[in-house]
Amino acid sequence: MIILVGIWGWSLAAQVAPQQGLSLDSLFSLVEKQDPMAEAASIYASISSARQASVCAGLGPVVRLAGQASWQSDVTSIDLDFPDHLPLNTADFGFPEMPRETFKLQLEIQQPIYQGGRTRLQAYEASADHQISLASLQQSVSARKAQAMQLFFSIQLMKISEDVSEAFLRELDARLQVAGANHSHGTLPRYGKQLLEAEKARLNQRLTEIRFAEKAARETLVLLAGDTSLAHRSLIRPEIASSPTSAWQRPELAIADLRVYKLQLSESLLQAGKRPGIAAFSQLGYGKPGLNMFEEDFSPYALAGLKLEWLLWDNYGRKRKQEVIRHQQSLVRQEKARLEEGIQASVLRQQAVIDKFTRMLQSDEEIVGLREEISRAAAAQLDEGVITPDVYVQRSNEAYRARLEMETHRIQLEMARAELNFIIGKW
Repeated sequence: MIILVGIWGWSLAAQVAPQQGLSLDSLFSLVEKQDPMAEAASIYASISSARQASVCAGLGPVVRLAGQASWQSDVTSIDLDFPDHLPLNTADFGFPEMPRETFKLQLEIQQPIYQGGRTRLQAYEASADHQISLASLQQSVSARKAQAMQLFFSIQLMKISEDVSEAFLRELDARLQVAGANHSHGTLPRYGKQLLEAEKARLNQRLTEIRFAEKAARETLVLLAGDTSLAHRSLIRPEIASSPTSAWQRPELAIADLRVYKLQLSESLLQAGKRPGIAAFSQLGYGKPGLNMFEEDFSPYALAGLKLEWLLWDNYGRKRKQEVIRHQQSLVRQEKARLEEGIQASVLRQQAVIDKFTRMLQSDEEIVGLREEISRAAAAQLDEGVITPDVYVQRSNEAYRARLEMETHRIQLEMARAELNFIIGKW
């Protein structure tokens, strides 16, 4: 019984224990696992392995079985005219006639010996296709991560707005208690208390709007990450390096480089086509006639040797194909150059955004300190009846906005740094 109670208490404690906050890196891991294309990497690997095996199969022997039955209208014959003065009986001499029907069943085995390096280049080409597929997959995952990151920071902005609004709401409740007492003693007109109540109702309405927007954002985040706990789980505010030191790692750049590499392989394959191909072969057959064309019976036969194939002339076809490939390489390089130029411009713009929020935060602390000091003084003056409630509401709203702007700038700064990481391809 003691053991059962202990287990029950432990399980209950585990259920009521608060969940740990979710970091941005943990969110990215969840998004990667939930991505509909998460299993595509293993599929691409299987495709690549099959292609590599298919290419390597070209190094092994090829076995063919062929059969043939034919009839021909004429055959080779030998006719000899002997001189009449020879002391020979020409009727004793004769040559057999070749059969007009042929029947063959032949097994041929061919083993490539030298193919000019084409097999190796084809294997490299298959590997390049696999890398392009993985880079495209990474590009798709990165887009989903960027969407999740936007939601992550949007929820944090809403949470900050909610926390600051609730703090202001508590301040209003305190002022309302004092205002109620002052109104009871006749030192505060009724409209003064009503003004504070109207401000409290407006703030509650604002809180309702924020909470519904946060709920919608969290539901979208749950859909992206596949974790239902994100509907209420706290989010840890990240601390991101202000200037990433890693080089650009955008999937688009990798795809451009791989496309150029693949075109270079295609050009090398055309060059390899100039080289001769050598293969050993053997033939095992059974037919009528066999290798002896004058034999009229079915007989087995065998043949072995080497085969040479060399394309000596193709009417400039290879040269034109090489010209097309080189133009394609130029286009891909130009596309990459434009992409790099766009990334550089985006980096500069994003760095300017980071510098802007950094500079604004330097003055936010001073502004918030002054505004909150003014608000506290206005609260004391309201309690003493020195100022009217509308003046107090104005001063408090100014302090509320200053605090909200400062906390918003903090999150916007981290968001700008995170977007810079996406621009350079770190995430």
